Amino acid sequence: MGFNTAVMVLNDRLHEIRDDPNFGEKLYHAILLAGRPLHDRPYVPQVSVLPSQHADTAQVVVISANSLRVLGYGDWQDDDANLLRKIADDMGFRLVRKTRRGAAA
Repeated sequence: MGFNTAVMVLNDRLHEIRDDPNFGEKLYHAILLAGRPLHDRPYVPQVSVLPSQHADTAQVVVISANSLRVLGYGDWQDDDANLLRKIADDMGFRLVRKTRRGAAA
């Protein structure tokens, strides 16, 4: 199945991507070296790149304040509710369904 890489593009820098004939090469290297220490990888200010994961891995990511981070991982076969439960459990929490209004206590 291969590998996938999560990339966030900073829209405020789209003009830099458009005007840079070497952007493809820079992005290529940013993807290959993602996850390495900052001094070992290229600085590509137009994007944020997470390390590649096998296509069977489900990643839940948070995009906020021009940053991209992994909240948790699961299996590609996990449905959304099970994936959220697994991530909550990994973080030390328990995710439970709300009781329905009007249900007997």
